Amino acid sequence: MVVCLRSHLRSFDPATAQFTESPTSTTNILPQKLAATSSTEPQIPNHDTDQDTGGVISVGDLLDSDLSPPFESPNGIPLPIDEASVKLGEKVLGPEPVVDDESEFDDTLRSRVLKDPFHVFNMFYISATHSLRAHFTRELRDAIFVPDQEDKQRINAWGETQNPPQKYETLRNSSPRWIREHCRHIIPAPKKLRSLVSRVFRTYGPLVDPQSKKPLFTHENWKTAKHVLELIQNGYLSDPPGIPLYTMVGIDKKAAGLPVYRCARGTNSTEGGVHKHIRARLPKCGASIRHVVACLSDFVLHHNQRVSSSCLDL
Repeated sequence: MVVCLRSHLRSFDPATAQFTESPTSTTNILPQKLAATSSTEPQIPNHDTDQDTGGVISVGDLLDSDLSPPFESPNGIPLPIDEASVKLGEKVLGPEPVVDDESEFDDTLRSRVLKDPFHVFNMFYISATHSLRAHFTRELRDAIFVPDQEDKQRINAWGETQNPPQKYETLRNSSPRWIREHCRHIIPAPKKLRSLVSRVFRTYGPLVDPQSKKPLFTHENWKTAKHVLELIQNGYLSDPPGIPLYTMVGIDKKAAGLPVYRCARGTNSTEGGVHKHIRARLPKCGASIRHVVACLSDFVLHHNQRVSSSCLDL
């Protein structure tokens, strides 16, 4: 049995057929239209030439860069505001709720499952050339992370002995990693945190870049801001009360004995210490389930032994 398209069939009558070529020659039975189409390569439209989205950068990536401002604050500099962006922000975010008590800390445990602040910052992708990208990153960071006053005073006291003198406010912009290692930070309670973060969104979102003439926030940024405020309001970002998140792991002899901390907030240590290394310990292909389980058990054993021995050294 032969199965083919009806358009590929031709009737043949031996009594009336006249061969002009040798019967052994190959006859092309494809229709002319189909043959012509098959010999032509498909034309793929190029959308890149019509669209230019411009470069964007994650706010999380900006956190580790030098955020030292060319001037202390943009408040004294008149910046244009995009009225359409203001209305869009009000429409997406809605009216700001009136809160009677905006205490910075409370003893209410709203959730045992928390959002990693690192991922919150990476939810925002803003223009990589907007002149206010560093200002927005600094203000959002300072609204979420409140420094421990005791650690801040120690850093300021050490900074006064430096040449030139340094302060916490300067070091948190020029050396963010160093500050995170030497200063504990607290994420306030939901009511206080929502008020601070919402103020940053509504202030910086509609500000226009003098070069591109575009506001800092796009429509997607406003939607992301709404999701972040919902996370904050539900208590998924604030520190859980009564649970210490910092462990002192040593002292910095180069910084007059300032304490060095390790933070348990977020999942970065888990992802970097476990997930990243599991892939190297698993077989690449042709492995049975029993083989994979054996490799995982071996990895867990060695990992636990290594971590327990490092804790004993502390």
